[in-house]
Amino acid sequence: MKHKKDIIELPTHENRSWFKSIGMVMAGIICVIYLLNPDAGVLELIPDNIPIIGNLDEVAATILLLKVIKYFGWNPFGLWGKKK
Repeated sequence: MKHKKDIIELPTHENRSWFKSIGMVMAGIICVIYLLNPDAGVLELIPDNIPIIGNLDEVAATILLLKVIKYFGWNPFGLWGKKK
């Protein structure tokens, strides 16, 4: 089964720079902290009580976290795929 290519092409392991890898780790840590923020008031960019657009910041953080995970070669969507 062929998968669609991402809109943003991620570099292969050989083409990754050390600086970009550190930046991706930092972005991943920030996303995890933002998504696990329990009281949702200290780090809230868009208040959640605004209908529809209130959750867009969480969606953006989730998408960025998935991109970080994929950057390092892990397949987050392979967990629920068909077994070979």
